[in-house]
Amino acid sequence: MSSRRRFRALIGAPIALLLLGACGDAATDSVQVGYRGTALEQNYDHGDLKAKFAQVKIPAPPPPAGESPPGPLPWQNVQVLNDISVAEFNRTMIAMSTWVAGTGNCAYCHNIANLAADTLPNGKPLYAKIVARRMLQMTRNINGNYAQHVKNTGVTCYTCHMGSGSTRARPTTCGTTSTVTAPVSSLRA
Repeated sequence: MSSRRRFRALIGAPIALLLLGACGDAATDSVQVGYRGTALEQNYDHGDLKAKFAQVKIPAPPPPAGESPPGPLPWQNVQVLNDISVAEFNRTMIAMSTWVAGTGNCAYCHNIANLAADTLPNGKPLYAKIVARRMLQMTRNINGNYAQHVKNTGVTCYTCHMGSGSTRARPTTCGTTSTVTAPVSSLRA
């Protein structure tokens, strides 16, 4: 009887492993999005993610900035990009308006009547401009302090926004989505 049990164990163990190995689907990833033990997870199908990424059309980068005339910057209220040339500043503004606003629309972040103002003509704060400053600081921090992670590619506005003013429902390389839900007062630098 004991030899029969050994035989069953020797035959049954590989069969059980084959059956258990077939239970998981290698084409699906599960990512925990909540606290441990709350069963908050997001499942990602690799085929769906590949299809979404295939639809993304990455725009050509703007040409390198040319030489800039010497002297101080000709604009006011520049709080983050105040250490670059005029040509690089204009290149960055055009890239941001294309990669984030999607249209090259300066009015997405600026009061067109007064580009230096942080408020609209009616006195309401320009939320997009305040957030854009913080995101420029974040991008500079990532590119400057996490070079091992971003390698020589770096991070740009397009990395997360992909031509949209919101990062909601934008797939990232790790399969998560990101949202910003902070009050305006906490975003002031």
